[in-house]
Amino acid sequence: VSSAELLASRAGLRILMQGGNAFDAAVATAAALGVVEIKTTGLATDGYWMFYDAKKKEVTAIDFAGIAPSGARPERYPLQKGEDITLARIEPVGYVSSTVPGAPASWDMMLKRYGSMTLGAVLQPAIEYAENGYPISVLTAAALENAKDSLLKFPTTAAVYFPGGEAPYPGQIMVNKDLARTYRRLAAGGAAEFYRGSIAREIVSFYQQHGGLFTSDDFAQMDKVARWVDPISTSFRGYTISTHPPTASGTDILQELNILEGFDLTGFTHNSADYIHVFAEAVKLTTADRLKYYGDPDFVKIPVERLISKEYAATLRARIDMKRAAPVVFSGLVTSDQTNTMSVIDKEGNVVIGTFTIQAGLGCRVVPGNLGFLMNNSLSYFSLDPRSPNVVAPRKRPEWPMPTVMVTKDSKFFL
Repeated sequence: VSSAELLASRAGLRILMQGGNAFDAAVATAAALGVVEIKTTGLATDGYWMFYDAKKKEVTAIDFAGIAPSGARPERYPLQKGEDITLARIEPVGYVSSTVPGAPASWDMMLKRYGSMTLGAVLQPAIEYAENGYPISVLTAAALENAKDSLLKFPTTAAVYFPGGEAPYPGQIMVNKDLARTYRRLAAGGAAEFYRGSIAREIVSFYQQHGGLFTSDDFAQMDKVARWVDPISTSFRGYTISTHPPTASGTDILQELNILEGFDLTGFTHNSADYIHVFAEAVKLTTADRLKYYGDPDFVKIPVERLISKEYAATLRARIDMKRAAPVVFSGLVTSDQTNTMSVIDKEGNVVIGTFTIQAGLGCRVVPGNLGFLMNNSLSYFSLDPRSPNVVAPRKRPEWPMPTVMVTKDSKFFL
């Protein structure tokens, strides 16, 4: 088990030692991360899972990118005077920047198809961390201290993460009994409790009291916030590279590999000018396609098969001038280092890889009611430019640059 926090990895390992498989352990690890690594993750995360089923030698995937509430429209977010619409983004802090998160639905889907243990059993380590306390990490303590001013604006957030009005110090034992109760409710009622039960009602009521956009019907869209998707893939020198289709930006990874396959990379000195030039030019070309096409495929048509074809890659490769750099493609997208990743492999050879986020560090800074977790600010990853395929719209999923990637060779997991 590999994750960003030792305690979360131990939660997954505990499940494996109890006889669970990689899928059980992945949910346990993700849930524990939601307790001990609040800077980037939690119950309100959006993201992607990829799986390798060792028995079937099959790669499958879940897109849990979340959805915008029905009230999220460009006109809801007026521009500042003189602001460039191509760069404008939704304000990340506060009550109008959250999507309906996909994580709880994705856990339920994963366990129903592949799991060997109940949701209650795999949530137990996370419940114990929240109930009994855990030593807060250096990075999380620093994140809370650095964002203290904005976090303290929200009383429900301050009550959970600033005991006595002060940010916790590294190693301080942090207890979150509210989150423990929320996990117990999730364990008892399943994902439906989060989207159609008392948890959903509490989130919606709290947001509506503070001018937020959520409705009960937004949360009831369990089939939209997370769904099974067919991975897309390409070959690269004898290996099969699989990744997520849109809403994830996996397409540009495959495009870049297809472009690079036509160069003798071993003929370049590592990190030489020519070596870096080839990679940089490939990224510029694929980023241009991303800005032109990528969005929620429920809303926009994306020619994925053409984009990841070898023939199309050849036309892009021909545009690379080894003597001259092409103009930089400025995406205008929000940049963030607040994405989390984890991976699990079990004794049978099953593999789970996940990437997920609450978007900018510590999400929108809001803990809804007495639920004990931070909501995301994933709406800030949408564009406000109506010409963009990623423009915000009701029930739309944001386009995310965090696809998982898996490498197989002869249908066997490699990397």
